[in-house]
Amino acid sequence: MYSINCENFITQLIYTTVRYHGWDDVIKQQILSFWTTLCCLNDLNPDTYGYDTLLNEIYQMILKLIPNDADASELKDFEDFDKFMCQYLV
Repeated sequence: MYSINCENFITQLIYTTVRYHGWDDVIKQQILSFWTTLCCLNDLNPDTYGYDTLLNEIYQMILKLIPNDADASELKDFEDFDKFMCQYLV
């Protein structure tokens, strides 16, 4: 039996999902679910250094993939993205 690094796996899953499917309402909910799973599996709590650091990396990655004209109000700034991504964790 082997183990995988959950953080790397889910981060890559988020990247691949956004890269190939964009940022519509269905994808937003999938990304939110992936992130919530990652946080629960790794005991990441909102407003902690580890949480904020990893979420900022994901935010920066997504910004590079999404066109400027996309319906992405959650991506306006990091604070809005953080509020969107932690909604099931608080």
